[in-house]
Amino acid sequence: MHLTDPAAIACQFQYRDENVRTLLKQWVDKHPDKVFFHWHPYEGDPKAWTYGQFWHDIHCVAGGLQQRGIQSGNKVMVHCENSPEMLIAWYACSLIGAIAITTNAGATATELDYYINLTKPDGLITQPKFSELLLQFKDKFQWLAVTAANHDGSGEGQADAAFQPFESLFAAPDVVKPADCNALTPVGIVFTSGTTGMGKAVLHSHGNLLWAATIGPVNTFFTSQDMFLTYMPLFHVNAQMWATAIVLGVGGSMVLLPKVSVSRYWSIVVKYGVTHHSMMPLILYSVGDSIPDGHRLKYLGVGEFPKLSAVWRARFHSIYGSSETVTHAICSNVHRDHPEGVLGKTVPGYQCQVVHPETGAVCQSGESGELWVKGTRGIQMFLEYYNDPKATESAFVDGWYKTGDLLKVGENGYMYFLHRLKDMIKVGGENVGVDEVEKVIMQLPQVKEVAVVAKQDPKLQEVPVAFVIPHTAMDHDVLEKLVLDQCREHLSHFKIPRMVRIVDEFPRAVLNKVAKNKLREIANSL
Repeated sequence: MHLTDPAAIACQFQYRDENVRTLLKQWVDKHPDKVFFHWHPYEGDPKAWTYGQFWHDIHCVAGGLQQRGIQSGNKVMVHCENSPEMLIAWYACSLIGAIAITTNAGATATELDYYINLTKPDGLITQPKFSELLLQFKDKFQWLAVTAANHDGSGEGQADAAFQPFESLFAAPDVVKPADCNALTPVGIVFTSGTTGMGKAVLHSHGNLLWAATIGPVNTFFTSQDMFLTYMPLFHVNAQMWATAIVLGVGGSMVLLPKVSVSRYWSIVVKYGVTHHSMMPLILYSVGDSIPDGHRLKYLGVGEFPKLSAVWRARFHSIYGSSETVTHAICSNVHRDHPEGVLGKTVPGYQCQVVHPETGAVCQSGESGELWVKGTRGIQMFLEYYNDPKATESAFVDGWYKTGDLLKVGENGYMYFLHRLKDMIKVGGENVGVDEVEKVIMQLPQVKEVAVVAKQDPKLQEVPVAFVIPHTAMDHDVLEKLVLDQCREHLSHFKIPRMVRIVDEFPRAVLNKVAKNKLREIANSL
């Protein structure tokens, strides 16, 4: 056989006869009594699943899904906050070739209607608190199931009789008939954050998870003796591919939290011997520099390179990726010294280039442009945007995925994240990168966090508006003057915010990202 298609080659050689089930089974055979994950709720008792117990439970649920008509290619929507049931449901679907659709737990009825109509799932698994919201869509599903409790242990929002208990999905473990899945068999759908509109449905394959399990431990220096902590939502790629898949890549262990808790952070790190943690910069700032005795924490990974104290720099590495790149496509190395503010270098298995957004020319050192990433679809890169061939086609140029992110090219292959291209503000014909303005404002010690957005202007088209969260309570007029004086000193006049608004908090989207679409609405109402 002469193979030329990279995806076919990967199926034939790199991941021949492999899928999510075979990845998990090797650890079940090797150490069934080793803890796969600890579930640490904030209400109720913690619980641990060994590899053997997890294997048993996902086979039981997979059999129950098949009894309800779920076969290879069918879809199950899992609308939950972090919980053991969510993890069990996802991997149960993978055993039988079904596709688990994980949706944002904070979704509105309008967004759920979009998710459901686009993907047309066959069954639904949710929690009591969401049952009333989802009941209006019951005619869209063949069956509905609900967990016994919410992630906090409460039964708030007990389900209608239309919902069957999640426990009823458990069949005998030998009932299930595993599907013959290969690396290109679809396994899951996640939705992009959609901070500028409805998110796209990113379709992942078994090969995508296998790739994340292959390269993720290398990128993060994670070993079978380490412990990964994640509070990231399981409906997003970070927890699925940047945490769980990394743990499965080496047969390690992890701690799953319902959500982040700054006050409990260090006690959990010490209790479970956490060594690795993927977090967002905001949380890193909040937990402080006082690292307690008895911790094993070695490495932290975050999306962008924030301002760091000396305490954290030694154990921090920046990582870049997206739902489309599956796992990290660019990352730094904690064992090397990096230039200030660097994002990192291209990860093996990917190709990256920075392209001038207007001319299409490849950028040289010192220039900035849009990041394009290339990899094998279904392995390093996502399969497609589900049920949206036009969006899939427009996302690629000759096999290069256009990220929509503006990066600067540095020396020795280093790259620096600047901002989303959509975050560019057009002020009277001048382009203003919001990241530049935000970095200037963040130099003020009084500022904890800042977000700059565009406000529509009848004369200049758009003008910048800065929303600022102070470190401590202070007079708004005083802080506004400090911000504007700082900007006048360091920025050209057209880059200076026309308004500064002091706020207590920002609206948030997936992974605690600032929902700048909401801030733009507020700015335009001022």
